[in-house]
Amino acid sequence: MDQSHRHNDLELNLVEQGSVTYLFAGQRLRVMRGQMALFWAAAPHQMSERAPRTRMRWLTFPLAWLLSRGLPNTLTRPLLRGEPVVGLGRDGDAGLIAQWERDLSEAGQWPAVVMLELEARLRRLAAAILTSQARAQAADLGRHVRRAELIAQVIARRFNEPVTVQDIA
Repeated sequence: MDQSHRHNDLELNLVEQGSVTYLFAGQRLRVMRGQMALFWAAAPHQMSERAPRTRMRWLTFPLAWLLSRGLPNTLTRPLLRGEPVVGLGRDGDAGLIAQWERDLSEAGQWPAVVMLELEARLRRLAAAILTSQARAQAADLGRHVRRAELIAQVIARRFNEPVTVQDIA
């Protein structure tokens, strides 16, 4: 894309092969092979780079639909702040999105089926985001526990001496 654009939908992109780099309000976001990016396209965005032989699939859908689903805040909050959400794709995502494209071109029950499957896929994406956030929080907690253990060791070694805050630091 030569210039940024926007539209009032959510955009879900899956990079099957290669990589793409987006610009969101001047910030670069690189989406690699096997990753899925979801963002509210009302914020100006632009695909600024595309690796050779990159292959992608994407789908747009209304923000109102997303908000009506009661999806976890780990997914909806960043989107409403204009931040893209990136997570790992799953085996079969490319085929699933291709099936959605075919189903949406037909009448009958298929659009409703697509929306149910999309909701399930977004819930899985939210769960993966939560899992990675939980791992990061656990790592932070581990660092704090190690610090607390070191402080306790200093105090234990010097139990019969006066210990100052500076000594602990």
